[in-house]
Amino acid sequence: MAEKITQTSEFGALPSDQQARIREGFATQKSGLAAQSLIPALRNRATEVRANLLADTLTRIVALTPTPAPAPTPQPEPVGGESG
Repeated sequence: MAEKITQTSEFGALPSDQQARIREGFATQKSGLAAQSLIPALRNRATEVRANLLADTLTRIVALTPTPAPAPTPQPEPVGGESG
């Protein structure tokens, strides 16, 4: 799943420090799975990861993605020439 997320354009748009934080979150999740030895607990954790981690991570990436500056709104030209 981490590979899928790191291949998205949104992830690529993040600064490297924010990309590192996202990767650290995956590493933390992975180490939590490695520490688990009971099969039912592993199945439950895998279900949680599939249901929540992907959506939560994508939401976090979108929130961290810098938004482009809005295009300036064109101002209408004055009608009837100059006043003054």
